[in-house]
This record gives sequence, C-alpha cells and structure tokens, in this order.
Amino acid sequence: MTQPTLSIPELINQAVALHRANQLDDAQKIYRDVLAQDPANSDALNLLGVIERQRENYSEAIVLLQKALQHGTHNPNRADFYNKEIDLRMSRS
Repeated sequence: MTQPTLSIPELINQAVALHRANQLDDAQKIYRDVLAQDPANSDALNLLGVIERQRENYSEAIVLLQKALQHGTHNPNRADFYNKEIDLRMSRS
C-alpha cells in the first residue's frame, strides 16, 4: 500500500513540527523537498534560512531569506522575513 502524497502546506506543517523539536536535519530535508516541487515557496525558503542561521551558516541564511523576500511579495509573513534578514545582517556587523 502506498502512502498518500502530502500537499505542500501539509509538508510545511510537518517540517515545522520537526524544526520545533530541534530535528533540524529532518526538517531541512522536507523544506528542500518542498522547494524541489515549488522553488519559489517563500515559507520553505524562510524556514530553511532559519535553520541555516541556527547552524551559523550566515551567508546561506541571508541568501535564503532574500529569496523568501523576493518570492514572498504576497505572503502575509513577508515582514517577518524582512525582519529576520535585518537582524541577521546586524548581528554580523
């Protein structure tokens, strides 16, 4: 029996639960799976950027957060993406 395919919002919710449980590798894999299906998914880009920041991969985090901003023009969380990028840049100064 095959498992049903999850929708992108369901995958994001699953990844967020893993992320909150500090299972970063598993969450990262799901975020990347989402991006393989939808390269412009601003939520996955943002949350992957958060993981990179947690891992102190600041350059990659900034790139991902900038992509989230670029692709998230209609995302209600866009201000949060912007604030995360600003905070990250300021913490690196």
